[in-house]
Amino acid sequence: MTALRVARAVTGRSRIALFAGLYHGTFDGVLAGSIRDSNGSLHTVPRTSGVPAKMLDDVLVLPFGEQESLDILAQEAGELAAVLVEPAPWWNTNVDLREFLHRIRSITSASGSALVFDEVVVGFRMHPGGAQAEYDVRADLVTYGKAVGAGMPIGVIAGSSNYMDAMDGGNWNFGDASSPQADTTCLPGRSSSIRWSWPPPMRCCNISAERPTFAGAIDRPHCGHGC
Repeated sequence: MTALRVARAVTGRSRIALFAGLYHGTFDGVLAGSIRDSNGSLHTVPRTSGVPAKMLDDVLVLPFGEQESLDILAQEAGELAAVLVEPAPWWNTNVDLREFLHRIRSITSASGSALVFDEVVVGFRMHPGGAQAEYDVRADLVTYGKAVGAGMPIGVIAGSSNYMDAMDGGNWNFGDASSPQADTTCLPGRSSSIRWSWPPPMRCCNISAERPTFAGAIDRPHCGHGC
């Protein structure tokens, strides 16, 4: 939710695109699916009961891994604030995920839309550098959670300074007249940045970096069960 708010704030656009069947949490604004009308056109609909259709007016839902989706993204990219994707290979093993992600990256780079990786589940299972390193694709924003906290309730947003500055105003120097200059958006929950919450996730990252086979070892049972 925060990552999308940041993308919208920085780009000045409202519309986002995501992919059918992928899961991005329980926020109403991403609980979206799609149906086709008699002409074959896609229409966004709530993914479950209780989600107001109005919440999804600016959400475009596309089939995962399809050329059709890339074509639609290319057509609509100029209006998109972000393309949200979970870069997980188990959603569709018939998809060349590396190629698909690179194509999305090319489209979003050209249009100025943010590429947002949801790695809350993927995390560092496949590589110490996450999906970005595994597939050699640099996203603009990446979200992490669950395992990265080593049992602590924590969420992480990482990304390029162009987007991250929208959360704290950007760099400034202590002791002089400088101050954060970037326009910012609402970022609740800043108390989670207190020091006691950081040692567990930092230790997880260090273990992955020190033991390159660690990520692959924990990924095998996950992928093997397809869940």
